[in-house]
Amino acid sequence: MKLGLPVFMRTVTFRLALFQAALFAIFSLALRVFIYYATVGQVQSEADASADQEFTELVKVFQKDGYTALNQEVFERASSAGPTLYTLANPDGEVVAGDFGALPLTPAVGSQRTVFEYQAPQADGKLELNRARGRIGQLQANGPILLVARDMAASSAL
Repeated sequence: MKLGLPVFMRTVTFRLALFQAALFAIFSLALRVFIYYATVGQVQSEADASADQEFTELVKVFQKDGYTALNQEVFERASSAGPTLYTLANPDGEVVAGDFGALPLTPAVGSQRTVFEYQAPQADGKLELNRARGRIGQLQANGPILLVARDMAASSAL
């Protein structure tokens, strides 16, 4: 006795239905992947644009009113709650004001976009590794170093 496929599985109708189901599954998966990457890309673009805008505003404060005004502005912005992180350091990298006790990375000459990880304290006292995107730069030769970044922890659920 030969054990083969049941009769209905050998029909053209069944094979076409199976093909269409496979095709639907492939397109459905492709659509999910596209939506995921489009969403992540949008969140990252918004974070970059926000950090760039804040960085530009603070550079203008420095150019117009000097280092003391910049220090005050960074202190005030870092004191407010929100996803944006600010740090001002002297040319040697020693932090003067902001959200970090030490610069999480060393800037190159000029300003540049950056992605970095840092440890953030949680409500239970434990440290959690978070990711941030932003802009860091030295505002002039032998001048202060400014870091403005957006905490991406809220978007990590994506």
